[in-house]
Amino acid sequence: MAWLPRVLALLLLALGALGGSATRAHAQDLVTEKAYFEDTTGRLSFEEARQRPYQRYSAFLNAGYGPSVYWIRLTVRAMPAAVDQPDQPGAGWAVVRMRPVFVDQIELFDPADTSGRQRITGDRTDWLDAEHRSLTHTFVISIGPVPRHVWLRMQTTSSRQLHVQVLPWREATNADREDELTAALLIMLLAALALIGLFSAVASRTTTDYAFAAMQAANLPYALYVLGYARPLLAPYLPAVVLDQGFNIAVFIGVHLACWFYYFFVKEHRPSRLGAWLVTAPLFILPALLLVTLAGRLDIALELNACTILVLPCTTLVAALTCRAWDSTAAHRPSVPRPLYLGAALVGVLGSTLWFLTQYGWMKSTYFLVYGMIWFTALIGVVMLTVLLVRTRRVSRVRSEAVLSAQIAESQAQQARQQREEQAQLLSMLTHEVRTGLAVIRMSLGSPGPSSDLRQLAEQSIDSIGRVLDRCDDVQRVEAPGPLPIASHQLRPLLEAVRADAAAPTRVVVAVEDDLHMVETDVVTLRRLLGLLVENALMHGAQDAPVDLSAALDRRQGGGLLIWTSNLPGIAGWPDPRLVFQKYYRSPGARRLTGSGLGLHLASTLAAQLGGHLRYAPTATHIRFVLWLPR
Repeated sequence: MAWLPRVLALLLLALGALGGSATRAHAQDLVTEKAYFEDTTGRLSFEEARQRPYQRYSAFLNAGYGPSVYWIRLTVRAMPAAVDQPDQPGAGWAVVRMRPVFVDQIELFDPADTSGRQRITGDRTDWLDAEHRSLTHTFVISIGPVPRHVWLRMQTTSSRQLHVQVLPWREATNADREDELTAALLIMLLAALALIGLFSAVASRTTTDYAFAAMQAANLPYALYVLGYARPLLAPYLPAVVLDQGFNIAVFIGVHLACWFYYFFVKEHRPSRLGAWLVTAPLFILPALLLVTLAGRLDIALELNACTILVLPCTTLVAALTCRAWDSTAAHRPSVPRPLYLGAALVGVLGSTLWFLTQYGWMKSTYFLVYGMIWFTALIGVVMLTVLLVRTRRVSRVRSEAVLSAQIAESQAQQARQQREEQAQLLSMLTHEVRTGLAVIRMSLGSPGPSSDLRQLAEQSIDSIGRVLDRCDDVQRVEAPGPLPIASHQLRPLLEAVRADAAAPTRVVVAVEDDLHMVETDVVTLRRLLGLLVENALMHGAQDAPVDLSAALDRRQGGGLLIWTSNLPGIAGWPDPRLVFQKYYRSPGARRLTGSGLGLHLASTLAAQLGGHLRYAPTATHIRFVLWLPR
């Protein structure tokens, strides 16, 4: 998503270039001179006003706010082609195109019009009654082979700005299409900013992101109206006066939501007491604007709203300069870098100042700045979206790191818990086995004349305690293995050595296939593994029953070597297949016998170190453990 603000910024620049070049594209503008006269009384008739001295101006009339009425005199040049080509569509007619659309009332006085009807347009007249339906205000006038004058009377409670063109009918139609394209793209950009802000808010669930999404959404009705789309869309359903009042209310609400966004934007970075007051005070402007409007002074409300648009970014910048979130003593550093944060506030100040100066007529306006508030809104939207996306990405990274840290901590806690449980099991097993062995030894020592059977039982108990301690030591060493020395060895002598080392060698029966002679492995580890299996079979199998120790080739696909032990079940019974290789597991019947519960676990670990695996594969009558090793 890092590329998204760049794409939106490029689109905004492209739209600005397209809009700024629109007037240059209309080379057929028929106006050769523009002049204005300010009627401070607002009561002059046309005959009186046309006799007054007019002051020439170029391109745009920009007179700021005020109660005065402005008369504009247009000199329209001759258009001989209208006479030479009478059959051309629109020949002999031109369209007076006027913007912005929020001008309340414009009246046309055309000496060539002898109909006697009053010709008025503006945002308080019905769009369906327009002489030429367009996104701008329009009149249709005749053109001919000689230049002439027409007059416009403008009266409005908003900023007194007016851009006028007189275009031949066909040129005016082309200009309408260009305006529709530019306006549609700009509205799509604002809608995209609102949707992206909403998605970002849903993802981050922060108040600032929700306030940004609401602010961008509130800009859409304003843009639809100012760009001219609201009137043709809603004219069949709502009177023009209702549209005009709704537009003013939408402007006030949009500015109020912007106040809330800047409030949350600054507050999350710990401003000083002065900074907090500066961003809190504008929140009370909406009730004041509504009260002034209800009192019938819409002109004052619009001026206050314009002042709010200027002051709000300035107070935000000052408040941002007082924020302490980036101090070295702060417990939590913000996710937005301070230069980017201040840069975004500075862009807001520059944009609002530029717009304010043109609204009040203190700076010469341009075609681009006629819709300055929309461009300013889009620019602020792109800049703030950049800031919010940077913050979201950094917050997401911090959350990911926090989740990873929590997972690591949980894993460490689980390992510690598992280690404590194993230690508790080990301690319980050692306590049980040592206490049992010591009880036998104490009984032997307490006997007045211990018999040979008692002495043998005491020695067996001492041996059992020793084996339990040896198994614990073996597990510690096996769980931290080193490299194994691999070499070739004869298999039958190896198995015979395991049988000889067993506690009851006469019970162990060794069997090896005739064509199986050599095994390539670590002989020491393999002997320990097989010794554990034989010891387990002798201890837990049926008394005096033989224990088979056999080896054969694995003739399945992949091959390998199979070595297994097999014995009849004894008093220990059949082990649980799911638990047989777990540490400290002993079947219920085996708990009457001395043992650690580590032998089979240790054997399984040794098998894995040799590159093989050990599995429990009983038959219908015998307990059987099968070791598979690679050849």
